[in-house]
Amino acid sequence: MIQSLSIVIPAYNEEGRLPATLVVLDSFLAAQSFSFLEILIVNDGSRDGTAALVESYARKHPHYRLLNNPGNRGKGYSVRH
Repeated sequence: MIQSLSIVIPAYNEEGRLPATLVVLDSFLAAQSFSFLEILIVNDGSRDGTAALVESYARKHPHYRLLNNPGNRGKGYSVRH
């Protein structure tokens, strides 16, 4: 049984799609039992409102955290970061 979980979501210009993803993810995770859970959303230099959206969501959901890449570096860099 998994007792802790970290989920990494690379995001580049996902302001339009990310809200629905977060709702589905929260719904799934609510049915699970983890002693520790963190969801890291890595903003990969988005030019839309992705970072602001995640910051706002994280204020209401403390297991979410925003990381910002120094510019657009790609999915692999985002996961390693």
